[in-house]
Amino acid sequence: MPIHMTALIQEGLNRIEKAVKGSKVIVLGASYKENTGDLRTAPSEIVVKSLLKKGAEVILIDPYVLDYEELWGCTIYKSVNEAPIKQADAVALLTAHNVFSDEFLVTIRKQL
Repeated sequence: MPIHMTALIQEGLNRIEKAVKGSKVIVLGASYKENTGDLRTAPSEIVVKSLLKKGAEVILIDPYVLDYEELWGCTIYKSVNEAPIKQADAVALLTAHNVFSDEFLVTIRKQL
């Protein structure tokens, strides 16, 4: 799943004629399981590290991961309101927390 997700993000960026290198990617959800802050064996770690290796700037948003200001080499925000979403080239939902509802995702899409 993580390798496939990374490929989907890359394909999405290519469709808007952007390379991964230099792109800003917002990742919604870092934890392993929805509505928890459990990072053990989180697939999102592989996605994030792969994007960073390809030269992307990755910003994490996870309201349940409270003990970190930075995670896997990225800034992690607890709230969407704090994160620079309007500057993103891509947004990827990796952990389906309840706060990332369909309504919320439509709102984010309008901001891009």
